[in-house]
Amino acid sequence: MNTYEANFNKNLGALESYNATLADKIEDVKTNERFEVFAGKSAFDINIYDHELKQSLYDNPEKFFDEKYNEIYTKYERYPVLFFYGLGNGLLYKALLKNENHKSIVVFEPNIEILYIVFHLIDFSQELKDKRLYVVENFDKTHLSIFLGKELQIRNYLQDVKVFSHSYYYNNKNTSVLEKNIQELCSYLITELGNDPKDSLQGITQLLHNLPYQLANPSLKDLLKQRKGKIENAIIVSTGPSL
Repeated sequence: MNTYEANFNKNLGALESYNATLADKIEDVKTNERFEVFAGKSAFDINIYDHELKQSLYDNPEKFFDEKYNEIYTKYERYPVLFFYGLGNGLLYKALLKNENHKSIVVFEPNIEILYIVFHLIDFSQELKDKRLYVVENFDKTHLSIFLGKELQIRNYLQDVKVFSHSYYYNNKNTSVLEKNIQELCSYLITELGNDPKDSLQGITQLLHNLPYQLANPSLKDLLKQRKGKIENAIIVSTGPSL
């Protein structure tokens, strides 16, 4: 078994632990037909050509890596979770995951054949096992909701989610639609957990507004003492979901 086959088997085994369906789809690919890999002398000079679109993923793979890595590292070094549209040749994510501040990197890749290629090129097995790298190919909102809420266990710091396009090859309307869907789902899931700061601020505001009225009127204990035995019926007016 050569290195590429070993990488592929280890990656599939790790992926099966949280997404067996996707692992099966990748395993079903027998060979790359639409995409062709071109490797230069440098470890970072790996390009992938799309015969269907007649377009490469990169103009210059090495230059792309340097610029994209520096951009993400400079601006988002401390971000615990990063979202990307497009796996590319995979080298960017292998490098970014060396930063322990990034607890998880989520990569949305629509083409199974690219996953098949990259899983041969790079050993991501440890990152997949540790759930620091997630690869997702199903963009359905129901599937995304389950993934974000259960698998990723959406965190309350994901209030303002940005999905980075991997390269110009992936620049299309799918990126903005995906970003919008994820933002909406994150907002919904966080609010559902009851830790939206806007809710907390609203509760504090209402409490402070009503506090003078509460202090100026008798407590329930005093009210019972004052009115007990004096009247047969009482009307209680109140509101709130806890009732």
